Amino acid sequence: MAGALALTSIAAKKKQSTPVEFDRNLVSVLLGPSFDGQSEFSIVHCQKEYLRYLIYEDDQLLQDVSYTTVAFEDDEFKIDKFLVQNLPIDRDLKIRIMSADKQLDERTFSSISSKRPSYKIGVASCMRAAQHEKAMWTSLEAQNADLNLFVGDCVYIDYHLDVEPTPRIHWDKFVEARMVLDFYHWKRLVPTVAIWDDHDFGGDDSNNSFPYSEEARNNFKNFFAQNISEKTFITAGPGISCKFQLGNQLFLMLDGRSFREKAHSKKMYSMFGKEQEEWIFESIKDFKGLVWFCNGTQWFSNAGYAESFRKHFTINFNSFVEKLNLADVQMIFVAGDVHYSEICTTPNYLKNKSIELTSSCMHSSNFFALPTVANSAYRMSATWLRNFMVCKTTETGKTISVATDCFTKNKRRLFSNKMDFDLP
Repeated sequence: MAGALALTSIAAKKKQSTPVEFDRNLVSVLLGPSFDGQSEFSIVHCQKEYLRYLIYEDDQLLQDVSYTTVAFEDDEFKIDKFLVQNLPIDRDLKIRIMSADKQLDERTFSSISSKRPSYKIGVASCMRAAQHEKAMWTSLEAQNADLNLFVGDCVYIDYHLDVEPTPRIHWDKFVEARMVLDFYHWKRLVPTVAIWDDHDFGGDDSNNSFPYSEEARNNFKNFFAQNISEKTFITAGPGISCKFQLGNQLFLMLDGRSFREKAHSKKMYSMFGKEQEEWIFESIKDFKGLVWFCNGTQWFSNAGYAESFRKHFTINFNSFVEKLNLADVQMIFVAGDVHYSEICTTPNYLKNKSIELTSSCMHSSNFFALPTVANSAYRMSATWLRNFMVCKTTETGKTISVATDCFTKNKRRLFSNKMDFDLP
């Protein structure tokens, strides 16, 4: 999003940022996919003692969890990762974090059914730790979502950085985000599945030329709690992509950076790469429900300053749309990145009903003119304020209704939209 810098920040990119201060005694807890009796966790801390993780229902101990620890060289911070299985479904559970006989922390969570008729889904992106705003997370917490989708720039590894982001920088910035963002300290955990965009991959507008892509992928999967579930509830795709299903809704969480060519490439698979694009269409080939295509970059925009699939990879985009029309599915396209939010109808060359949701930013640089600069003929609503979206999906017979609200801090609703998708 290089062109946005003049609008969103007067700070020089090469000025070294001041480290963000945080309480090193805190324990940062992330709940990944938590469905159908299993829950995956990623816990970041710098405790010197061995920790125990105990799962309770009421006062009954269900499991004393074994786990794997990941660390970077001699860093004092570490990640404890584990998948808990055979849990009761749709019931309140607790995870207690113990050091010897001392309880350090306790969180509440649930493993919910993937066959519910209704879900409340939070959608958020662009969470710069240096501009953390607790009030935004408090507003999201109040929505009581069943699932959060983080669609990129969950960490800003390149903020005020004048060198290429190394694996060490990746690790340090992810630790910083995990310790600073209020989300990781909520008392009630919400299942979360995440993808990256440029700032949590290799830097501004980065692509497949980034030399540390493999190390970045391992780092991302370690900090987010979804790679163990790839063998159970969710299915891994190329790069960091994955897919999972809730009722008659299929969620494709796509890797829009690892395989991306330079902007305006004339190559056929310049956005997602050949392997991932084939995986996408194989995934939806026989699916008869509603498909969510989630990617950091906008899909259909042809205006403004930011990257988009349509604008920067036109040849690949046109071919992709032709394949979508052959697949004959109902679609929601989700993006982040641009530091404003909008709901847009999709162009009429898409055969089936679809919509594009752009949710950005939770807390990063924003500017009141951004929606005007990037005006779209397909736009129904937009805001430049810091925000997130909540989509309530309801299945009734052969119809899936999606009611979308955009909120800012203090639970203030900015705009709403409702769309019904009639299934075959």
